[in-house]
Amino acid sequence: MHIPIAITGLAWAVVAYIIYSIISSILISRSNAAKAKALKCEEPFHQPNKWPLGIDQIKRVLAADNAKLFPVDAIQRTVENGTITFKYNILGVEQIATHDEKNIQAILATQFADFDLGPVRRGNFFPLLGNGIFTEDGKPWEHSRAMMRPQFARGE
Repeated sequence: MHIPIAITGLAWAVVAYIIYSIISSILISRSNAAKAKALKCEEPFHQPNKWPLGIDQIKRVLAADNAKLFPVDAIQRTVENGTITFKYNILGVEQIATHDEKNIQAILATQFADFDLGPVRRGNFFPLLGNGIFTEDGKPWEHSRAMMRPQFARGE
């Protein structure tokens, strides 16, 4: 049986992409670990999943959202985890949630150049919101933030 060359080429492309993804992930992890060590960061608590790929977390968030209790559920997750900063994994993507004022200040003001939203967030929100403070990183984000600042200035 003869396998068409297009299928063979596609199979090699898939294998190459998987290898690239694995190597890229390892390099990013090492880079982040080196930055965290330099900044003396501690590893946050890892919220365990009961079901594979965090499907239990997805169901929980959707149920809370449908019941219009998402903020209440976010607080409850913090209480259950016993910490205001924790990481969790949904569909193979690691996320970090924090309610720590110093962390939020570092992310949004004092160290914003050290953080980014990443391609997942941009991909999810760009179709809805376009370019702006919720979908951009770096200089464009800084510009959006500067434009919003007067809206939050205190009146004398």
